[in-house]
Amino acid sequence: MKTPKELHENAMSLYEESLAAKAKGNEKERFSLLEKALKLEKEAAFSLKERYDLEPTRSKLFASCATMAYQLSDFRESEKMVAYALSGNPQFEVLEELRDLFDKVNFYRHLTTHGIELSDNEFRFTLGSGNEIMKGFARGDEVKSRIDGIESIYARTVQRMNNKPYQSKGRVSGEDSKITQLYYATPQAASFAIIFKVPKSKQTSLFEDSDTEKYVDEMIECIDLVNQGKIKELREKIPDESYYQSFIINARKIAPDGSNVKEVGFTVYRNNNEEIHPFSKVQSEISMIENVSEIKNEEKEKEKKREQGIINGVLLASDTTKKSVVVVETIYGYTKRGKAKKPKQKKHKITFVTEAQKELVRDHYEDDVTVQVWKYADDSLEFIDLNRT
Repeated sequence: MKTPKELHENAMSLYEESLAAKAKGNEKERFSLLEKALKLEKEAAFSLKERYDLEPTRSKLFASCATMAYQLSDFRESEKMVAYALSGNPQFEVLEELRDLFDKVNFYRHLTTHGIELSDNEFRFTLGSGNEIMKGFARGDEVKSRIDGIESIYARTVQRMNNKPYQSKGRVSGEDSKITQLYYATPQAASFAIIFKVPKSKQTSLFEDSDTEKYVDEMIECIDLVNQGKIKELREKIPDESYYQSFIINARKIAPDGSNVKEVGFTVYRNNNEEIHPFSKVQSEISMIENVSEIKNEEKEKEKKREQGIINGVLLASDTTKKSVVVVETIYGYTKRGKAKKPKQKKHKITFVTEAQKELVRDHYEDDVTVQVWKYADDSLEFIDLNRT
């Protein structure tokens, strides 16, 4: 009979093999190896189930089991392993790991809300744990901004897929708006989840195709690409610069911030199955700076004459006619004796490149912001991205 240590070592060996299989894209082999690893790890953990004197070994083994079960998408099993680990006296680091894992397990359970069935013309958006998320409750602005982002992405996806030029306002009027607008049901308890209903319009003059399922699928596929960091693939799907930047701006609205909202995700019903699409990339990781750099790198001569810069200040109203925005920077200084000088204010005029950038600044008038810009030799500034400070 093997000792717990030997069982654990064998389990870890199989686990390493499963990671190698994953790297090769062999999912079937990965799952098979992972299942075997979990079986051995559980045997090792349960042999120490009552040995509370053997901490932190006992809790670490159960934590390892919970992680493997989670990676196998066996969320109920992972939940049970977390409970066994927490029943002991895990070290602080292990305790934090278990709490984070428990949040993730619960989030996936929320994504597949029991007793709530989706139709082909619906999708569910779920906000998971966080400082501003409680059981069935969420802070209003955290929800509203994400609903706005989803509505905007969906409307622009419909317009883009029907080869319509980008317009500053995402919605259209009249009968055609029935295709681009979403309706949503009341929030569901146990988490904070909203079902978006996608109506079909029989009469439409603006759009050639009112097959709303494909619009939802396109929207979710693009969000998955952002989540996976596949920017090149996203650019291929959205070659138009304004549509692309608008998508990035609104995806950032929807994404978790890692604090107030730690997890968000979508659930879509397709082919008699519910497809789960977690959106785990946090807002600070979604930026247009590197994406703009990729595009502009083709302009070799122009690239030599500029550099990236940061402007901190208060955002004032933009001049939509001249496609620019003003940021007022407060400059502090000191005398040679160390006495503070009277603060000075400097206005920076920053030029827009695309219509989509207006959408970003529109939400931040009179806010303290950090603006990423291109600085040119003639001191002119070109807008790249913006974040609230």
